[in-house]
Amino acid sequence: MGIDIYVSDTEIDQSFTGIGLPHVCLEDDMTDLIWKHRDIFKENIKIFLELEPYDDMALSNKQIKELKLFAKDLLKEEKISLIEKDFRKFNMNRDTYIEFATKLVELCQLALDTNKILVSEGD
Repeated sequence: MGIDIYVSDTEIDQSFTGIGLPHVCLEDDMTDLIWKHRDIFKENIKIFLELEPYDDMALSNKQIKELKLFAKDLLKEEKISLIEKDFRKFNMNRDTYIEFATKLVELCQLALDTNKILVSEGD
């Protein structure tokens, strides 16, 4: 159920390969970890839950801002300390988790700065 999230000018790119383009891959283990701890992200998780694991979705400017807030929430130390006990269960470590969230914040900011959209592309 991996989801690729990438910057696009105006539409979903059916030929997206991820090579050389700014993107983030939301792997199954990361999705499962976040889902397990969804209650601690309650104020910002709505946009994450809206991402389609088996379809494509173009995110509006408003949704990109919401996704950026969610990604920043993932990086809060108090939230990390609550979920890090489960990192091993989900085949990751603290660095992988932080790298994902940081890249997601940066990707959202890039889309906002360049007036582009984000596309989430499910399997």
